[in-house]
Amino acid sequence: MNSGFFKQNYDFQVQSLEHVLSSVGFVIFFTLLLLLGRKLYPKKQERNILYFACFLVFIAHPQMLVGRWLTDTFDHTKHIPLHLCNIMGFLLPIALILKNRKLWSVMYYWIMLGTIQSLVTPTLQESFPHYEYWRYFIIHAGLVILALYPIFVYRWRLSFSEGLFAAFMMNMIVIPVYFIDLWIGANYMFMLGPPDGDTIYNLLGDWPKYFLHLEWFTLVGFGLLTLPFYYKWNKGDHYFSTTNSET
Repeated sequence: MNSGFFKQNYDFQVQSLEHVLSSVGFVIFFTLLLLLGRKLYPKKQERNILYFACFLVFIAHPQMLVGRWLTDTFDHTKHIPLHLCNIMGFLLPIALILKNRKLWSVMYYWIMLGTIQSLVTPTLQESFPHYEYWRYFIIHAGLVILALYPIFVYRWRLSFSEGLFAAFMMNMIVIPVYFIDLWIGANYMFMLGPPDGDTIYNLLGDWPKYFLHLEWFTLVGFGLLTLPFYYKWNKGDHYFSTTNSET
């Protein structure tokens, strides 16, 4: 287990060249899959492209758990899939494969508000080629592009009511996770405070204001994410139009 894939290095630095190139590189890779899927739709090959991308995202966290088991470094306060991005890494592929539009709409809001900032201010510690590096960027970059996939390929759109429902479902998850954090001494979903390092969470203040500010940030953010779907370009229906969608 002395290979770079398994050996912990703690070398990753936020805003470093590795950070920028990795974020851009993984986003480009998944974007190419999106563009290829859009070109092939509605042919069978489009579904194969989608299955491949979903598989990469879905398997990312389990491969990390295997790595932790092999290296005897599993920590129940850090590695249980209770962070939101890890939860979505399982749910979004299921939503897309089944074409479950309701589940996708919830995932879209969660991803666009939370996952993008995880690419900008990552909490990652391990640098390339550690398996944690691969898990982090595959999940976060993959989720962002896969959340956009139905918009540009299937022409799905969203409404403000779906944004409110996504906020409601967010609270249905964070409440039990909060009590799990208290029980096992963890900080999953950052319910007890911001993560280490400089992230947007540091702007939310101390507990309990931290949680209240997070609620307002979520509601406002979901509202802003809905606005593009009410906008029309070129005096006609566009991908973001509320009148041009596949149900």
